[in-house]
Amino acid sequence: MTRTVSAAVDPPSDPIVLANTPFRHGLSGGRRRVRTGILWMLAATCLFVCQDSTSRILLRSYPATEIAFARYLVHMVLVTLVLAWRDPRLMISRRPILQILRSGFLLGATLFAMLR
Repeated sequence: MTRTVSAAVDPPSDPIVLANTPFRHGLSGGRRRVRTGILWMLAATCLFVCQDSTSRILLRSYPATEIAFARYLVHMVLVTLVLAWRDPRLMISRRPILQILRSGFLLGATLFAMLR
């Protein structure tokens, strides 16, 4: 007995798979996505520069550990709000040990950069 499989497949709902799929909206949709991506990268670069400059200015008055704590606390709250609003399942890590290790290295790199 043969089994037939439908050629029409629903698009994946996993954000990681969606990010790796080619453009499906033709050339004009692809160009719009590229422009949007470039604008997001420019905005992120400007925010990193502002964040680093603010941290360096605050180092004159506050200890590095307090600045790092405030920096990560604000970002944790903002990211939690955005992820909870979009898709709460994205807040659950598939590899919690690796996530904790990465977070520790990121905190160490931040403190090292502030203290040098």
